Amino acid sequence: MKVFLIQSDVDHYQHLEQDLDHMDFATKFTRLGMLNRCQPVSAPLTPPEVYSVYVKLKRGDFWELAGYSTFALPAASIEKVRPLLEAAGELLPLPYGDQVFGVLNVLNWSDCVDDETKALGQPYRKYVAGRVPYTIFREPNSSYLLVAERTGDPETEFKACIEHRKMTGLSFRELWDSEA
Repeated sequence: MKVFLIQSDVDHYQHLEQDLDHMDFATKFTRLGMLNRCQPVSAPLTPPEVYSVYVKLKRGDFWELAGYSTFALPAASIEKVRPLLEAAGELLPLPYGDQVFGVLNVLNWSDCVDDETKALGQPYRKYVAGRVPYTIFREPNSSYLLVAERTGDPETEFKACIEHRKMTGLSFRELWDSEA
């Protein structure tokens, strides 16, 4: 089994940003923290107004939503991976131009790091295979999006599905390999 950090490829693909300078502190804090707590959004969320700064970059299947530690997807991309996204959390609507994107609010969290290696930091961590979820997840008190891969089945595993369907906008950095 392997654990990967999910990263947005903002060097090659467009990403979405919002104008945080014109929000009051309470609004800014609430919006930035809401999608990093692995909790469902219980009240209707007023989506932020977003824009793409680097419009000359390619449009990917996944767009980073800057400041939220998550990503947004156009409707056509959502349909390619909907079951895997819904297994990880909830999709929240985000209007952008003439489209409505879906923003992934990850609800899965797992304290799956081996206790002896927690204090060593990210590159030295070991994971406890039995505690690693089968889908996109976060560790407690972390904004990182992680994904585990066991078999490489594109029907059931997120990273394998993205690679099999040649979807763009994300990259994966290996953090741990149980065979290493």
